[in-house]
Amino acid sequence: MRLVKKYVHLLVPAVGLFLGLIIFMIASSSPSYAIPAFSRKYQTSCSTCHNDFPELNDFGLAFKKNGFKFPKDDDTFVKEPPVLLGAKAQKEAFPKAIYPGEIPGSVPIAFGLTMTSPHKDLAQMGGLAMAT
Repeated sequence: MRLVKKYVHLLVPAVGLFLGLIIFMIASSSPSYAIPAFSRKYQTSCSTCHNDFPELNDFGLAFKKNGFKFPKDDDTFVKEPPVLLGAKAQKEAFPKAIYPGEIPGSVPIAFGLTMTSPHKDLAQMGGLAMAT
């Protein structure tokens, strides 16, 4: 208890700084539109299902209507195996045991970066001309 009283004057600013940093990160973040979870699972590009995001093409609509699985024989197209939770033997003992499920094999997080420059090309500004 004495140790807490001794360092409480350091703890309060540190917690405040941490919370301020979290609030700043949330406030300054841009809206997220999608994560490539299905693209990772099936090792395919986003254009397999999308024309322009978020517009789906015909295959993307069929994929969505089929419960986000390939229309035929989905297991052969999965390239990233899921992490199984529990043993298959637990299915028989389900009411008395945890029913085995699965989670994605990779963490479904994606980051995007859009960069712009406020500087114009020198040729557009009538600046330096390239001599040949």
